[in-house]
Amino acid sequence: MHRRLLALLLLLTFGMGSAVVVGSPATAIINGTLDGEGHPAVGGLVSPTQYSDGTWTYCSGTLISPTVFLTAAHCGAEGERVAVTFDSDYERGDPIYDGTFHADPLYPGNQSDAHDIAVVVFDEPVEGITPAQLPEAGSLSDLPRKQRFTSVGYGAYEVTNGPGGHRYLYDDRRMVATGQLNAIKAC
Repeated sequence: MHRRLLALLLLLTFGMGSAVVVGSPATAIINGTLDGEGHPAVGGLVSPTQYSDGTWTYCSGTLISPTVFLTAAHCGAEGERVAVTFDSDYERGDPIYDGTFHADPLYPGNQSDAHDIAVVVFDEPVEGITPAQLPEAGSLSDLPRKQRFTSVGYGAYEVTNGPGGHRYLYDDRRMVATGQLNAIKAC
């Protein structure tokens, strides 16, 4: 099962269509542009309390079926109750979808395979949003090294470097950026 989930995450992350970057600020969308309604299946986990920078969303993911949201294992704890928004410009009080967080049981793995993959299983199906269409399994094998891809998520709009390292500023708005594939590592 782990290999299927990992393959699914890789396909979502590096596929030729829309994708989501899940993870910490180091892998967040940085200097992207506002997505608006361009990728409605991409959502964000919503914190019940506001962060010091005034934001609520803390991790991105993608709706892959009416009841399943794919995200990263470091975004929650096994069995934790979580909420997800699909609003492109989230404000407290906007619709959220409740579910249960399920992480890869091997997370955290080692540096070469962290097993950083998870799903949220919603209490009720999400209606009015078409789940992301996934590429065919194994389709990454034939991608050229310089393949362009699209990343979508709730990311930083500004990054500053100061004492203590980088500071990432967020505003709960879904962003989009394009990038280039550098390498693929088979598991």
